[in-house]
Amino acid sequence: MKKLLLLLFLPLILISCPKENDPNGDPGEFLAEAWIDSYGGTLETADVTLTVPPGTFTATHSVRIAIEKEYTDDFGGNAVTPVYRVTGIPSVTSGPMTLEIRLEGTPEDETYIAMGNGYELLEPEEEVVTYALRPATVTNGSLVAGIPILTGEPAEGDGLKSALFHPNLYMVFTGLSRMKETGGAYFNFSYPSAMDQQKLLQLAGYLHEAMDAYVEMNLADREALDAAVDLMGRPTVVITNRDMTGPYAWTVDMPQMNRISGNDPMAGLDRYAGHGNIRLNTTRSAVEQSPPEVLKSMAYMWVYRMICYFYLGDRMDWYTYATALYMKEKFAGVTDYTPDLFSSRGKSPFGGMEAGKELYAYVSAGHSVLGGVIPMQERWHAMGMYPFIRYLDRRYPDDKTLFSRIIMETVRGESGTSMEGIINALEEPEYEWWPGFFEQYLTRQLADIQAEEFTNLVESGDVIEFDKEANASASRSAEYADLSAGLYRINFLFSEFQNESSLKLKAVCVDLQPEYLTAMAFGLKDNTLTYLDDAADLTIGGLKTLKSGGTSSILVVVASSYSEPGADERLDIELQTRLRSLPEDFAFKEVQLSLQCMTNFSYSAGGTSQDRFDYLSDKRTGSMTGDLFTAVWDESATTGKSGTIEVEFDPAQFPFQINRFSVDAENTGVWWANPSTGEWVHANESFTASGEHLTLEEYNMVNNSGYRQHYFTIRVYGTDACSHLTGVNHAVRDEEMNLIREGDGTPVCDAQSDLWITLYCTDDGTLVGR
Repeated sequence: MKKLLLLLFLPLILISCPKENDPNGDPGEFLAEAWIDSYGGTLETADVTLTVPPGTFTATHSVRIAIEKEYTDDFGGNAVTPVYRVTGIPSVTSGPMTLEIRLEGTPEDETYIAMGNGYELLEPEEEVVTYALRPATVTNGSLVAGIPILTGEPAEGDGLKSALFHPNLYMVFTGLSRMKETGGAYFNFSYPSAMDQQKLLQLAGYLHEAMDAYVEMNLADREALDAAVDLMGRPTVVITNRDMTGPYAWTVDMPQMNRISGNDPMAGLDRYAGHGNIRLNTTRSAVEQSPPEVLKSMAYMWVYRMICYFYLGDRMDWYTYATALYMKEKFAGVTDYTPDLFSSRGKSPFGGMEAGKELYAYVSAGHSVLGGVIPMQERWHAMGMYPFIRYLDRRYPDDKTLFSRIIMETVRGESGTSMEGIINALEEPEYEWWPGFFEQYLTRQLADIQAEEFTNLVESGDVIEFDKEANASASRSAEYADLSAGLYRINFLFSEFQNESSLKLKAVCVDLQPEYLTAMAFGLKDNTLTYLDDAADLTIGGLKTLKSGGTSSILVVVASSYSEPGADERLDIELQTRLRSLPEDFAFKEVQLSLQCMTNFSYSAGGTSQDRFDYLSDKRTGSMTGDLFTAVWDESATTGKSGTIEVEFDPAQFPFQINRFSVDAENTGVWWANPSTGEWVHANESFTASGEHLTLEEYNMVNNSGYRQHYFTIRVYGTDACSHLTGVNHAVRDEEMNLIREGDGTPVCDAQSDLWITLYCTDDGTLVGR
């Protein structure tokens, strides 16, 4: 319990190796204890002396030394003294201290004291330690090294809690010699003398390869890096003999830093002037036993994390964490994202888009494989947002500076959140790229888990139940706290629905333009999330056919760029059904279409003109397949005419509402005046046209001859015709199929324009008597 209480007061540098035995057990053989105050003092045993100069402590502390049993083998044959544990040193000191460890014999090589800070994890209960090498001198048979000033936590207002400082439970020391050193372009390496040289070279190659890759991505400046190396030396990769396994094998040891200012143009190692203790602590066994792809993936992740420190200091949020993990996949093909991990740890992106704008208490923090501490909340957001980082990279594959712009826009942003940095860096409205992410994410192209499992995991903003067709006429509204990104889940009991139904969704916000709001709908069908559509004002049809019988769900994602919602923001939901029932055998049998407008033409002989587009079909027989009426004819052997007309209906408003129509027709053997020669020639002409969103009127009567006239029709005159046309084209070719004239596909309407569609019912023309 004392250790847990101490956690609240005493900070320390990060690290990582799990302790397998009881963390509350005997740490080793107790040697000595001394009470040291602001006047300084000495804690001395036969083999170890800790000297605290006056003014180093600001209060009285009980400092103890013991021989450490747990970490005796951390440096294997390179250790030249026992390992000692010191407890009670405060989190903040005003000056350096001196440590002396008695040494038997005279070392032949350069000698260090390996100085490690250790602490106990809250959950699970493990001890973690990492080392920094302090140069030592041999004086009167002892190794002598200085303990640097401890700065503790950053001052108020300096940013997020430091990723490098933890409550200090103990410090671990041992004398060390015969550590070989070698250097590369950006990193030095300190390693045991018996290490496999090929593996060391492999790791070195991956680290430098990673640095080159990030320079190419504009995350770091090569000239600044080269200048910084010349000025202050290279960061050091320390490889020990400690057999660390699991997620804590690759630990980053970096100094405390604050965020850089928004005016700093580029990252550089010179930001670390005076901070020579940048370390990557790993183990000999981890390097020698890991396959190449693992070494490569960890190298890319660690270097990215280090570069992020150049920009953000000790800041660490979901974006930094998720992007560092993604770098392993991007460059080494190793991914940390699995369905099992998501189910147990990952949070939905609907709760993660704005993660990072609140500070979390230290007690919610846990250790990170990247080094330092990331708040648990951010860590789980990071796992949920991992596919989002992948989506951004794949959506903009040729944008080499995307990640650097995101970081810099985050630094410069008003809120300091990664989401603000992403929005500003993409330089296009959110409604352009959000739908694509949610479509891929929810339809399991990026999240390969069962759809039903996913819907059970997400936090639903509101669950709306429609269990009978009777309550479909009422509009449903739900208050929504934050339209930045959120989710509605709408459940239907389709066995109670006799007719096809449609769902109308409209996101309402008085302060936003409609184009800044997007409602995206996904239907759950046969345990698969199917993307339906997205729009600010969205209508989804075919609900009964989404899943015939039983209950089904639609997930509705609402996204906007608005980050401070007001009171009048809601999602209006209305379920609509057909206004009346139709006979089971109701269908259409024929269609006739007429279209007149203008369009622009170009000629093979040269020149352009704006001319009339005229198309009139005969009555064409067809049939219904679901919501689609199709008429196909081939009279090429007789009249020279062939073609297809398609009319697709909204299933919830059939037979009144046309979603779209299209015409694709050909006439062969027609006479045509060649504009280049003025001569009449045999030619072939083709017509294409398309349109959308037409509401038909029904006519059902009996004429004076006793025949039923039953049809649905619409006629739109003048410039209004173009509000329903999406394209027209008329092409003319000679008998050798050489192009004479072709339109550009764009309809132009004037006062003489006319669009007319009529569909005839199966009972049209039947004799019913006078």
